[in-house]
Amino acid sequence: MHQAHFHGFTINWQSGELSKQGTVTQLEPRLVAVLKVLFDAKGELVSYEQLQQQVWQDVIVAPNALQRVIAQLRKSLGDTAKQQAVIRTHPKRGYSLVFVTDSLEGEQLEIEAFEGKALEKQNITASHQAKQSLLNQPIALLGVVSLFIVIFTSVHWFSKPTTIVGAAQANLISLDTQTEQLAQLIPLSKTEFIFIDKQAGNQLVLHNTQNNLREELLDKVNVYGRMVLTEDKQQLRFGQIIEQKGVKCAELVGLNIKTKALTRVLPCQNDFNHTPLFISDETLLFIKTDKQWQSELISLDLKTQQQTSLLAGQIDNAFLSPDKTQLAINFNNQLKMFDLKENKLEAISLGINFDQTFSSSSLAMTFTDNGNLWVALDKSLVEYSPQGKVISNTNLASSMQVSELTFIDQQLFALLGRDNHQARLSSVTQLNDVVDIAASKFTDVQGKFRPDSDEFSLLSNRSGSTQIWLQQGKQLLQLTQAGAVTDHIWLDKNRVAYLIENHVWLLNLAEENSKPKKLPLNVPVKQLLQATSNALYAQFETELNTSLIAIDLKTNSLSTLFEGPFHWAQVLADNTLILNDSSQLKKIVSGQGLEITALPALTLQGRYYVKGNEVFLQDKQQNVWRYKPALEQAEIIGRFDENNLFMSDFSKQSLKMLGDNFVKTKNELVMVEFK
Repeated sequence: MHQAHFHGFTINWQSGELSKQGTVTQLEPRLVAVLKVLFDAKGELVSYEQLQQQVWQDVIVAPNALQRVIAQLRKSLGDTAKQQAVIRTHPKRGYSLVFVTDSLEGEQLEIEAFEGKALEKQNITASHQAKQSLLNQPIALLGVVSLFIVIFTSVHWFSKPTTIVGAAQANLISLDTQTEQLAQLIPLSKTEFIFIDKQAGNQLVLHNTQNNLREELLDKVNVYGRMVLTEDKQQLRFGQIIEQKGVKCAELVGLNIKTKALTRVLPCQNDFNHTPLFISDETLLFIKTDKQWQSELISLDLKTQQQTSLLAGQIDNAFLSPDKTQLAINFNNQLKMFDLKENKLEAISLGINFDQTFSSSSLAMTFTDNGNLWVALDKSLVEYSPQGKVISNTNLASSMQVSELTFIDQQLFALLGRDNHQARLSSVTQLNDVVDIAASKFTDVQGKFRPDSDEFSLLSNRSGSTQIWLQQGKQLLQLTQAGAVTDHIWLDKNRVAYLIENHVWLLNLAEENSKPKKLPLNVPVKQLLQATSNALYAQFETELNTSLIAIDLKTNSLSTLFEGPFHWAQVLADNTLILNDSSQLKKIVSGQGLEITALPALTLQGRYYVKGNEVFLQDKQQNVWRYKPALEQAEIIGRFDENNLFMSDFSKQSLKMLGDNFVKTKNELVMVEFK
């Protein structure tokens, strides 16, 4: 049988559709598999081992994978771990389905069917009456049609908030900050600003732009996220990066501006707590970000220390309205506004999505005193009402981008700058041997060695959107033309795989007039990890799991090598997996986790790469290692410094690395004067 009924639900085992009273939920295959095993047991206990064997079989999974599946199943079934109305937990043993007898189930289905038919009949009758009434009243019909046209026009206009004809202009009046490198702009008045002076070694200062008087608040500060000023302007609160037992995290602290005393608000363990927003004396909102850059918006009860998750996903920033009833959040690469009601969020979409050409993580926005939201979009300032409606659109006469916006005393201020990421080639044996790859003012990242050649490829937005470019001598050749490329990797000298909107594409340079081909995969690929001539290793994520998959390029078939949290992974020829979880290296051989004894207890700097049977990696002490997993041997082969920080590829032959680097740019504080 393709379908089964339980607890008022109908499940289609083939399609994974779970339905109840007309509401249909699409379950992931793993959820369907676990539910099928529990259903077939007819209320009997199914052990952890049985579920593991029947559902995952030979796939390597994280220890808590089953618990996450059960939690998601309960959520889909309207059940909880506390209620256990549908799925029962047998501590340290397994799970069972709370089974309903066939007779009771049949009666319930008949009732639901009767209710559905009655509702359908009621809707048809109401629809018929409405149509008859309109036919008898032509004027009313005309009015309804007119109203529909107005609504459609309004929706169409609202769905494109940034395309306003005749946008206004603004003058930008420069203010003297006595520095060309600053960040975290906090105004106390129209002339007094707190900011981090990067030129002075990350000093936190209070600067007066009128008389250039300056007061040092902290000699050095290491901030994660955004600094927030309290309503009384007496304290700054922010996430401060610290190191505990070799592991970095960010704790929430408060700085008294007058006494310069630091107090701890919330300690940290392995996560980065940041962007604290005080709702009241009892409630604090903050963002918690893990080592895989996934975040949660947390509500903290300051009396009981109880934490409640309000939102989970990619949360880059959050701003609270002056009346503390709305939040503007850069959430999952989309700018969204939320009404905050009784510790719950209700979304108001602004309809703005970002691609690789726009740095959404540093999106500048601020609330005004009347609750309107100002957002910097490319070269424009867009003002939104609390309902999400566009009020104004102002063009900025500047070649620089707005990195921060702030508002005080009816005046808008902006911090201008230009983000510039540079791909570099450097030797790990001679630190002064550093070369920029196609130096420019654009964002150039992910440098890759083209196999069997002396050429490099990189991702750059110099054509307007992020594309793959190939350096041939002193020239750059644009390889891709459409979409926004987020990742790429070479299969061999002529074939390159890349990602656009989580879809995998292949381009063959050996073919004349070659056109990219999209692989017919049914999974959203997050990043490309490794490639051979016939296989592609990638990471894909769902709400439930993160998986390492192998893509057979001949058949386009998929196989899962690992399920569980990881940030980066590489595969060796003998089926050894090298995983990076929370900046720590793990080795898995034939499904078994093995201790790495050749390396000390180090913290990884970023990505690492397998070349042959060797792994090349960086640590936070700026060492470059050669690690041989099969022999369990390791040695330091070189070093890196601030000129080339994050490895994006490695050459075993030349002992050189390509890397991504942030290039410091000048900042300028301006007052925005509207014409």
